[in-house]
Amino acid sequence: MSLFQAKEFWTTKACEPGTTDIGSLVVGNIDNNKDGIERIVVGSLTGDLSIYTVAEMEYRSEDLLFHTKLAPVLQLEMGAFSSPDARELAILHPREIAVYTVKGIVGQGVELSKIFGAKLERTAANFVPGRFGGAVKDVICVQSMDGALSFYNHGRLGLVRFVPDFLVPGPLCYLQHADAIITSSATWAVCSYKFLVLASAGEAAAQRSGDSSQRSTKEGGKRVTSDWECNIGEEVLQLRVCGTKTPCILALGRTSLFWIADDGSLLRSNRIESPLSCCLPFRCVGESAHVVVCGTDGIVRVMHDKKVAWAAGGAGSPVAVATTTQCGVKGLLTLLDENGTLSVVYLGTDPRLPVLKSQNEHNYEAMDSELKRLQKIMSAAKDGKLKTVPDAQLQVEISDFYPVDPVRSEVDPSAVFQTGLTVSLSAPAGYVATDVVMRIVCERPLICDQVAINFEDQAIDEETAVDVRLAFASVVGVPVSSLHAALSITYTVKGQPQTYECEVPLPLTLAYDVAPPNKTAQHKITIATNHTCITMNELFPELLRGHEMTPAIGFRLRDTDEVATVISAKTSSRYRIQADSWSTMAGVLVAVTRALRQHFSGSTPPLAISMKELPSLSPLFTAIDTHFHIRRAKAEMAAALGEQATQFRSLQKRLLARVKDVTPSPIDQMSSLLEATQHEVHMRWLFTFDLDDAAFHRVSSIVSPHVVDTIEQGWEESTLASLTFLISTTLARSEKDKIVNPGPLQLPDSTDKLHRYIKLFVDRLPGSSIATGEA
Repeated sequence: MSLFQAKEFWTTKACEPGTTDIGSLVVGNIDNNKDGIERIVVGSLTGDLSIYTVAEMEYRSEDLLFHTKLAPVLQLEMGAFSSPDARELAILHPREIAVYTVKGIVGQGVELSKIFGAKLERTAANFVPGRFGGAVKDVICVQSMDGALSFYNHGRLGLVRFVPDFLVPGPLCYLQHADAIITSSATWAVCSYKFLVLASAGEAAAQRSGDSSQRSTKEGGKRVTSDWECNIGEEVLQLRVCGTKTPCILALGRTSLFWIADDGSLLRSNRIESPLSCCLPFRCVGESAHVVVCGTDGIVRVMHDKKVAWAAGGAGSPVAVATTTQCGVKGLLTLLDENGTLSVVYLGTDPRLPVLKSQNEHNYEAMDSELKRLQKIMSAAKDGKLKTVPDAQLQVEISDFYPVDPVRSEVDPSAVFQTGLTVSLSAPAGYVATDVVMRIVCERPLICDQVAINFEDQAIDEETAVDVRLAFASVVGVPVSSLHAALSITYTVKGQPQTYECEVPLPLTLAYDVAPPNKTAQHKITIATNHTCITMNELFPELLRGHEMTPAIGFRLRDTDEVATVISAKTSSRYRIQADSWSTMAGVLVAVTRALRQHFSGSTPPLAISMKELPSLSPLFTAIDTHFHIRRAKAEMAAALGEQATQFRSLQKRLLARVKDVTPSPIDQMSSLLEATQHEVHMRWLFTFDLDDAAFHRVSSIVSPHVVDTIEQGWEESTLASLTFLISTTLARSEKDKIVNPGPLQLPDSTDKLHRYIKLFVDRLPGSSIATGEA
């Protein structure tokens, strides 16, 4: 028995006694409200469905947002069932599975709207959602009372499989990284069934209606074998996936807690001398995790690995538990007990009120210990080992682009700012952001009218918001290879520095104008998708609004004759971008892929863009050679200027000697020589210091399209170093490819090695970890 009691934060009577189970409780932002307020959803076996919000520490009638009467509710789950980013409510009835969306109504609570549902041929027991087989949205797996696993995707039955050794339905959970369903068998074993094995076991014949249960069992499909089994010798009440560094399964028995690895081996077990009812893992860091375990004895235990870190009584007999954040208080527990009482509690003792102490003599021992503690903290902060948790994220809202009054850029007179947007900054309730600095970085030739904005002593809170107007332009006649701006905001909240970063997509019209498409071009790129081609009016509605449907559109690089044309095929799913210059197509290709992803977002199947024919590398090699020769010429000019500067200094000394002479001899065109040499020195300063610092700091890719050259290092040697490292490590095929001691970064004598390594990189890229994204 615990000395501590669970402190009541909020409580109400949700349903009748004896009508609740483990799956009767869901907590989360189910109505997708912008404030992120979590709602509490409770269902019962009598069909009552209620949605609550916690506004204050005591229950009020306004806290009940929604109540309705449905068929008996066996289980509730929240997931993305219709689209990857949605939050929807799935409700399991004995003969139906239904998915609802919850929408908030101003002043009237919330409303429940049914998206889709499916009638069940067998009486259901429970279900588990998951992205089975790599699906982009949640698929529902329903377990029936006769041991059939039925998979439903958007209300459509996919397949039916029967688990072996079935007697009564056991709990379910989904192990995502293994794509496996975890359940328990009649032999008191925890079993794993991979979805791939279930899908390939045989075609289901369970969609026939009117058949008997025995006939459906015989004709429904093959029985499958488990991937692994772990016999724990005890009935399993609940299965949970613990999100540690190496994911594991948490199995709750009648009196024990079992930790099972993803390969079926038993990691450890904890025996608790009281009947258990439900559990919840949380704070999974590394290989360590905390678990809340509730029992019928009314004690809530917090387990840290194998030890009981905290225990508190007075919680009734919970059958379901969840964590929640209410009224700005984190770490609250939501409990639903067998009597139908819904309560939000916190563990621990009440906070002490401040008490005025009498002025006693200083405790030098306490001061010394406090000084040592602070010195440890400062030492950890100096070594970078001090871990701090951000309190709150700055709320940043970015508006759509809108036209602004034309203003010519001071950086490049050819660029005119005509397009802008507004960035709104605000802080969450109870937080104040200070020392706010906003930085905007664009890849040239794109330009922003403001590079850095310092708000100095201005504080940002919930009531004091800041709007920043930014304008963008492009240098005329220069092709673009990037269509985004990087936004970085640094600020301080409660003494802790924090950072917010995002990318802002920029419109193509900054550098291009809509023009009639060209029928012919020297260079062409063809991309293929897995969806039917759409017209240019659908792909670029903001550019062709009001025009007739057209399969082609042209983009002219501003103040030039270079036109890039985009053509959609009539009978296939391909798009062709063509122009007389490769560089002209770069920005248009980025805009087309971005528009396709935006148009087909949320579609089924997900959009896939591919390029079957790799463009020739000859133009790339020509550009590399041209750039290389220019750099060599610059290096030779720098060396010549260095020699001339040395001569210039000696000439200066001679000139000074002549100036000091009382009867100087003729200067012999020395003034002309001084003027010419000074001009060359000025040109050297220009070549040395007039560099694109923003682009220099953003060189991070392997074969970067952004070229940055300095006196010490240039594009050729940095690219060659990146390729050398990759080919000797990730893309190595033999011991010969491994280089123990790479050479120093210096300008190579020729580009032959760079040509060879680029060809090796292109040849070895397909199927490598760089292309697949696997570690």
